[in-house]
Amino acid sequence: MVRLVFGLLFASVSVAVLPTVSSAQLANDRPSLEELIDTLGEEGAVAFIELRYLQTLGNEARNLHWASLRTEMIPLASALRDDAERRQRILDRQPNQAARDRVARELDNDEYRPEYDPTSPEWTDRIRGDTDWEVRFGPIYSHIDVPSDLSIGTFAILGGDEFGSASGGSGMDRAGGSFGLTRRFVCEYLHGPEEGCDVESFTDFEWATGELSYSGTQTVGQDNVTFVGLTYNENVGASTGVGSGFAGDGIVSSGTFSGTWGKVESGLRFRFDPDGPPASEADAASTAFPWYPGAGEGFPDFGGAGRVRLSFAPSFEYLSTDGAGRATLTRAGVPLAFSQTHELSTDDKWYGGSFRLGYDIQVTPGLEVGVTGRADLTYHVGTGTFRQDTMVPGTTTTQGLSYRDEGVELGGGIEFAARYNFDSNTAIRFHGEVAVLPGATGFDARTSPNDMPGAFRKKDLTRATVGFDFLRSF
Repeated sequence: MVRLVFGLLFASVSVAVLPTVSSAQLANDRPSLEELIDTLGEEGAVAFIELRYLQTLGNEARNLHWASLRTEMIPLASALRDDAERRQRILDRQPNQAARDRVARELDNDEYRPEYDPTSPEWTDRIRGDTDWEVRFGPIYSHIDVPSDLSIGTFAILGGDEFGSASGGSGMDRAGGSFGLTRRFVCEYLHGPEEGCDVESFTDFEWATGELSYSGTQTVGQDNVTFVGLTYNENVGASTGVGSGFAGDGIVSSGTFSGTWGKVESGLRFRFDPDGPPASEADAASTAFPWYPGAGEGFPDFGGAGRVRLSFAPSFEYLSTDGAGRATLTRAGVPLAFSQTHELSTDDKWYGGSFRLGYDIQVTPGLEVGVTGRADLTYHVGTGTFRQDTMVPGTTTTQGLSYRDEGVELGGGIEFAARYNFDSNTAIRFHGEVAVLPGATGFDARTSPNDMPGAFRKKDLTRATVGFDFLRSF
């Protein structure tokens, strides 16, 4: 009875063709367990010991050695049997031969990750309830067009062309952070012919702030400069401002521009999984990305490689800017009592909703990439104030404007993201976005008497944002 039990145990992990070992391969005819494993590998050693045990049953002296090795091999044989049975169970539940071949390669290369195999209980646990909440946070960097031209001071060159003495750039870099919280309150994946869908509620917040500065210096008689001056925002009677064309007279100008941007969204996200097996084994074999939910099972509209993502969210976005500048006339480098200052403040708010349609694929086990298109329908409210003070000996001329505009605006953008999951609870994510802020409030300061008076206007701004997040599920 003992021999029968042992025989069944070892036979369950035996190979189809029993190995043969020459005397040159083994140091002696009674090798140790370690020598056999080194020569044949674990499975080969188990089968070889069983063969030698059966062959020496009539020779008690020789059989004793192989019986001893056979007893010593029981734990390894049991482990090999369990591994083989687990491997077969994993392969048996795959939907087609292409998937079985792919999983076999993953197992052979020790790359199989059950939490990314939609046929495994580990995958079900990962998306159904073991990770009900997910929190993310990290830094972001944003570059947004500057909506206003805050030139201050004026100078002219040979030929009569006139320019602002100093003006800010066309874009401003901002740094900030992002935070998000996701709750999977329904998360079903119906494996097989039925369609699967999981649903999440999410709240995302991003903000960034930055500042730029600018300056300029010009002197009559240098670099073809023929005139320097302080120009009113609009004519005062017949006067356009004050200035000088004497050699050695100059102007020194400088300014700053700061801004803050932020956005918050809270809504629902739907992820749609494929709705059935591929039409043929060839379709399944063509799947390039094996371990995203639904891979190898077909996705007729998108090649069987990923999932569609759809989200709806009420949203609020804001952009505020503040600017200040100063210009002073000089003589031989010494400031005169002729100067000009200005101050600008704008505030834009977009109230509305965001609609997103995205597509996710899995490049390797754990690495997910996705691209998303977004459309925003919002009600925009923009306000602004501008004040300019021009000081000459004995008097100050103050000019100011205020502005308000509101109405429906349509914006949008495109987003991309790459996420690597270290395990079912920890991940990192790199993301980027290019979007339009429609109808933002801007101000064009007057840089020359030849310009129209300075005025507020609407401008569509481009916002580019990149960020890096740490994610944790619990």
